[in-house]
Amino acid sequence: MLTYTTTVANETGVHLRPAGEVADALLPLDCKASIVKNGRSYDAKSIMMITSANLKYGTEVELICDGPEEEKAMALLKNLIESQES
Repeated sequence: MLTYTTTVANETGVHLRPAGEVADALLPLDCKASIVKNGRSYDAKSIMMITSANLKYGTEVELICDGPEEEKAMALLKNLIESQES
């Protein structure tokens, strides 16, 4: 299991398009992937769950990936949360 704590870097937060791209990329991976915000866990393989997390600029989150492809999943999640591109 991999865990990583980081902060949303994009000034517009995590919005629908990048959330959808990451959820689609994570879906076929053989692992669980979650974003934890304020103690609540959101399934990162679901675009609806990612967007319902309301990840605004400066929000601190914990990323958790567990399974055979956890490293690839973690790289995708880190890119989603730490990217400064819209």
